[in-house]
Amino acid sequence: MILAGASCRALARSFIQAGFEPICFDLFSDFDLANQACTTQVHLAEWPWAILPHLKTLVGIPFVYTGGLENHAAFLRHVSQSHPFWGNHPDLYEPIRDPFILKQMLETLGLAFPDILPAGSLIPETPTWLLKPLKGSGGLGIRSAKPLSIVPDSHYAQRQIVGSDNSVSLMIGENGYEVLLWAKGLECRDLLGGSEFGYVGSHWTGGNPPLLLGQVPVLALAEFLSRTVGLRGLVGIDFRVDSQGKWHVLEVNPRYTASMELGETVPDQSYGKRHWACFQGRGGGEPEWKGQATITGKCPMTKAILYAKDQFTLNPCLSWSTVTRTFESMYNIELFDLPWPGTKVVKGAPILTIMEKGTRWLDLETRLRPIIADLINTLEQP
Repeated sequence: MILAGASCRALARSFIQAGFEPICFDLFSDFDLANQACTTQVHLAEWPWAILPHLKTLVGIPFVYTGGLENHAAFLRHVSQSHPFWGNHPDLYEPIRDPFILKQMLETLGLAFPDILPAGSLIPETPTWLLKPLKGSGGLGIRSAKPLSIVPDSHYAQRQIVGSDNSVSLMIGENGYEVLLWAKGLECRDLLGGSEFGYVGSHWTGGNPPLLLGQVPVLALAEFLSRTVGLRGLVGIDFRVDSQGKWHVLEVNPRYTASMELGETVPDQSYGKRHWACFQGRGGGEPEWKGQATITGKCPMTKAILYAKDQFTLNPCLSWSTVTRTFESMYNIELFDLPWPGTKVVKGAPILTIMEKGTRWLDLETRLRPIIADLINTLEQP
């Protein structure tokens, strides 16, 4: 199958585990992905249209998209006409990717969505507002709005909700849905070198918090996305919980998301295989109408993305096989999304991904601090 997205590594791993052979197109073509699958790097300036010439030689091979590619609806429409399309079509997801339409939809369900203002609006002096790209992904491009400034073109303003970031991962089929996992967004941004609003990782308790399983918003929104919007396969919902415990939906992602990888650490669990089954009409992948979460593991899992605080060059003599073995032995972690030795990493860019298990939420920063210090010391050019 063909996979395309800003980073294909996690989804490719999911499909490889299920016995598929991915052909990948992404922005990085990382060392570990290139050693597992046929991979082509597409530079940001040419993204994603430079993929099309390659697809002409891959006629009849199914196409699956992941992170950020939903923002290129014209490209996906083009691909859907030439290849079997194993994903949600833009005609289905575009309304819920529009924050103004999504807000109206959520209000009919009695669900909260932060107040928003269109381009050209004046930012009020209070409360605090954020500027967000209309076509954003992973928190990229989000910044604080200056009071009494004007919302720029291709952006909207959203009232900032103080609270914790959370995500719910769904598998949606014709017969209903399942809640696959419930993850909390990491808060140790300074330690990981992440931007103020960008995605830096997720933590999964290994199940789902019992007090949250009965929350009507999860089930009501999942049912709406399944039966009314008609989404299928893997779908993610990002939301924020304020200090009073109130839900505020932020966005719906109509594809495999970064936090889903946490649920695939359970043996023999491949969300990619189940996604494929939804689009093939195979009963084995179709969820029954459950209205409850599926708890598939007991051990806490953390996915943390390490970013470059300053520009540096990766040690050209670096041996990733040695480094990964060493860190697995010393710290019981796995390293993924590995850049090629000698790569120049610009300030603010992702370096690699750390997968860790067994640490509780409250202990994460203490656990990660020595690991990150050791990693930076190992990776930088001597």
